[in-house]
Amino acid sequence: NSFRKTVENTKKGVFKETDYAEEANFKFAEYQLSSLTIELKNHATFISESEEEEFVLIGKNTLYIQNISYLEGTYQTIIHRIGQKPVKTREKTADIMTRYFNQQGINYETIQSIGKLLEITKYCPYLLGDICFLPDFGRKQAGTSWLALHHVITGQSHSVTNQTYLFCRNNYRIIIPISYKSFKKRVENATLLYHVQKSAFNLFS
Repeated sequence: NSFRKTVENTKKGVFKETDYAEEANFKFAEYQLSSLTIELKNHATFISESEEEEFVLIGKNTLYIQNISYLEGTYQTIIHRIGQKPVKTREKTADIMTRYFNQQGINYETIQSIGKLLEITKYCPYLLGDICFLPDFGRKQAGTSWLALHHVITGQSHSVTNQTYLFCRNNYRIIIPISYKSFKKRVENATLLYHVQKSAFNLFS
């Protein structure tokens, strides 16, 4: 599994091209987008190419739930999906993610409580099994973007902007507005949560 391999490498203190990269399906989206690089400066293009939905339910192909609420415009969020057209919506990212957490049967507050026991006090990931979503800012902020870490292959510092440049499945690229150091810390937190959940599952199975 992709996230499991990321965890194994992170546990070794290494975040680089992972073993599962060769398993990734490096094909372009079925719908040809103008760009497979997701960054703030491309938001107008993605809005024009997106399908509009009133209410959004994210799924296994969701790559990035991008907050654009601080921009002047009609829409609050763009949902980027692997191999599919993006979705634009007036819904806030907080509402979309709350719906997803409820669908999974374990809310974010439960994961946060486990995280606090592990001294994860900020930017706690939502990790359940092999699914992991990382917030770029605190969830109390309505305008938080969420990254599907299980679709990320590797990353590096973006030298020009001091942000994080991510290589993802199917040739997608994402530039997220946090430093690479901060991103690696979030991955470490996700790794810790993963091992605790796995140990608990093994104990009670």
